[in-house]
Amino acid sequence: MIAHNLDQRLVARTIAVAKRSGGFGWQKLRVALDSAPLAGAGRVEDTWNLIGRATAKVAATVSAAVDANEATIISEARLSALTAGSLKAALELDWDNDDAQRIGLNKLLDEVTSLETWVKRRAKAESSRAPLRGALEQLRLVVGQDIEPAPDGSGSRITGGTAKDRVISVGDVEMRHGRKSRSKRIDGYKRHIVVSNRLVLATAVEPANAPEHVAAEQLLTAAKQHGELAVPSPVSIVVAQESGAERSHGDRDRDGGALEATGSGVRSPRSQRGGAR
Repeated sequence: MIAHNLDQRLVARTIAVAKRSGGFGWQKLRVALDSAPLAGAGRVEDTWNLIGRATAKVAATVSAAVDANEATIISEARLSALTAGSLKAALELDWDNDDAQRIGLNKLLDEVTSLETWVKRRAKAESSRAPLRGALEQLRLVVGQDIEPAPDGSGSRITGGTAKDRVISVGDVEMRHGRKSRSKRIDGYKRHIVVSNRLVLATAVEPANAPEHVAAEQLLTAAKQHGELAVPSPVSIVVAQESGAERSHGDRDRDGGALEATGSGVRSPRSQRGGAR
């Protein structure tokens, strides 16, 4: 439905019917914006499984590209990490032992290098074209975002921080970590809507880490197609929350209501305090 823009057509048709009914006023629209978490299609994985799944994806993709048996590729590239039902079972590590984890990680990275060497030797031409090129780029991305050289020169280690715009799923590469508030994390996406006259005027879906103003600006632009907004000047996109975290049009007031766009910023329709908070 979304792939063919049928969701947008449905919204447009609904609004057209509402306008013809004459039951609503469409001048000086008062709009409210709201957002909520939206799950992605992929599984959120840790560093180990991200690398393992990306490696398996390359093996499967190169198998199809060169018409070779995948088990043969796994054997020839010595990909022992792909020989069991799960990566962590195949590695057979003592997961409570830091040294064992370090050795296991470097073994896994050696197998990634071995697979890339196999591809370079046996599928060089195919590696420059889709879909194999994309699978290789994804493997390098998930390795590069989470791995850094160990300071003692003993190989590599998982980085202590989190990479900006970190990929969290091989199955759905646009999913991201984000936050609804300081205490609530989102894994996947945020869905955004703009409402007026109790009707949804427009929708948007963004990765969970996308700033709220990205969707807010899109939605307000879309809302203007249905009537002049009661916002004489650009709205303030982000306002301070009591906790110190950022809050936006998409957050709710203390009584659970969506926040409204106004000329001076964002306010709660149910609140008598008024103004941006």
